[in-house]
Amino acid sequence: MIASVIVLLAGSLCAAVFAFYVGATSAGLENLLPGGTVAGRLLAAALLAGAAGGVATAVGLLTGRSWARIAILVIAGTLVAFGAASVLVVIALPMEDLFGADGARVRAVRNVLLLVYAIPVAIGTWWLVH
Repeated sequence: MIASVIVLLAGSLCAAVFAFYVGATSAGLENLLPGGTVAGRLLAAALLAGAAGGVATAVGLLTGRSWARIAILVIAGTLVAFGAASVLVVIALPMEDLFGADGARVRAVRNVLLLVYAIPVAIGTWWLVH
C-alpha cells in the first residue's frame, strides 16, 4: 500500500509537470525528445492508473476481497516476468563498451543492477508461493 501511495504521488507530480509546463511543446521538451510531451502524459497516466490499482488491491486484500487475491497474483506474476527479463538483459548487456576497460567498475554496476532487479523477482516469487 505504501509503494502504491508513493507511485500515486509520483504520477501526480508527473501529471502536474506536464499539465502546467506551458512551453514544453514549443521550446522545451519537444526539442530534446520529439513527442516527449505525449510520452510524458502517457507515463503520468500509466503511473496514476497503476497506483490506483495498487491502492485498490491493497484495500481489497485488507478487507478480504477475493478479486484482490487474484489481482495480487497478477501483479506478482508481472513483477517476476519483467524482473527476470531485466536480470537476463543485465547479464547479456556488454557493459565493457560503456565503461572502457575498467573491469571493477563494470562488475560493480552489473552487481548493483542485478540486485535492483532481483529484489522485485524475489518479492513477486514470495507472493506467488505464499
